[in-house]
Amino acid sequence: MDFNDCNFSLPQSRIARRPRFPRDSAHLLNCLAGAAGAAASGRASFAPFPNLRISDLPSLLRAGDIIVLNDTKVLPVRLRALYRAGAGVGVEFGAGAGAGAGSKELTVTLAERLDDVRWHALVRGAGRLACGARLDFIDSAGRVVFDAVIEPRDTSGMLCLRFAEHLAGERLYDVLEGKVQLAGYNQAELQAEVEPEVAPEVAPEVAPEVVPEVVPEVAPEVAPEAHPLATIGSMPLPPYLKRQADERDLLDYQTLFARKRGAVAAPTAGRHITPRLLATLRDMGVASYFITLHVGIGSFRLLREPKIESHRMASERVEVTAHTLEQIARCKARGGRVLAVGTTVVRALESAALKHNHIADGGGDYRNGAEGYSSGDGSGDGSTDNASSASPPASPSASPPASPPASPPASSKGLSSGYSGSTSLYITPGFRFRVVDLLLTNFHQARATPLVLTCAFAGVACVAAAYRQVRTDARFRFFSYGDACLFARGSGDL
Repeated sequence: MDFNDCNFSLPQSRIARRPRFPRDSAHLLNCLAGAAGAAASGRASFAPFPNLRISDLPSLLRAGDIIVLNDTKVLPVRLRALYRAGAGVGVEFGAGAGAGAGSKELTVTLAERLDDVRWHALVRGAGRLACGARLDFIDSAGRVVFDAVIEPRDTSGMLCLRFAEHLAGERLYDVLEGKVQLAGYNQAELQAEVEPEVAPEVAPEVAPEVVPEVVPEVAPEVAPEAHPLATIGSMPLPPYLKRQADERDLLDYQTLFARKRGAVAAPTAGRHITPRLLATLRDMGVASYFITLHVGIGSFRLLREPKIESHRMASERVEVTAHTLEQIARCKARGGRVLAVGTTVVRALESAALKHNHIADGGGDYRNGAEGYSSGDGSGDGSTDNASSASPPASPSASPPASPPASPPASSKGLSSGYSGSTSLYITPGFRFRVVDLLLTNFHQARATPLVLTCAFAGVACVAAAYRQVRTDARFRFFSYGDACLFARGSGDL
């Protein structure tokens, strides 16, 4: 696969500006049957793929399969700020600021949380910003809510901001989501509003032989107009939408099962999944489980280098519980399939498999003759890194089958520990998938890393055929608010 394999042009009219409603009415290109026919014939020719709806997904699954979703929650991290060169921390909160003399209004997007008080940020219209200067963040009425100090840039080259201690950790999230009443935007009062710590609820221990039913916590689907407007931050919509985020996006740019705060971009395939759809799947014997991967800006950085393997993924926080890993192992042991809803789920599960080396076959190599990705050994914080951070093992002698069945039974070794830490796993063609059998994903931007992952998963020829079909079918819409496709693992480059 080279740069041109994932590059294409698309008219602006084909980019979805708003999502479909209800969510499961989005188009679904079923790439399973056509890919299987091409694999059987041994020709790189794919019959037209059927056009279904997301609500038809149950007809493509069977009892014993499982569906895995990303429960990360997107924060309204696109903020307005006043830049005051030479000003340190310490401001009269609640004052009507305005971009007066010596100040400049900027659009700031918090991109990555570094620790409790420091964030990487993207700034539009900034020019050169002085280290040690202050950014005053303002609400829709122009009142200063909180501030941050500009710190020296690190090796990433991104702007680094330090917030005050009273906004440490989850506290800033509460402010951004409007869960904290900022009475007069007074710093002292804000600090006094910290709620007492509550001990987390501990689930009762379950005997190993008992498999508890997992009931997803999902919000009821309501019309977008029912969601209130935030007064501080707005949703970090992708630039290709070419519009400002509004109150509808607070609901639309979020999955209905989002519950763990930390993402600055949406796991878009999960947006299509509704409570009704999950209930239908549960009734037919398809259980639902969750991982958490806090999607960062880096997931959507486009390829710049001619050689796709030269790209490097930014690190993102991830958690896969021991319970979810155990249910995946049991699913595969009984011949079931794992459906990943979105490429973030694929990266989380495959990162966990690389750490434990057990999900699909209990051991062996994770590469298949490709460069451009690697994994740490799972020690320390459980990080999974790009090729530059680890020496790759030798490639196996055998290639993956053109259209493989479900993976062989799994080993249970290491299941008790789960997987928690960070991952920068970059999946390119040749990657040996250990966990995921089916992938539900949106139609991605040209030169986007999720598109490269999809090609690695289903094969360049299969994905190219699907994209050729939908680009000539005006019913389909692209990108974050667009339609979706369903692929099987390993149809290959026939």
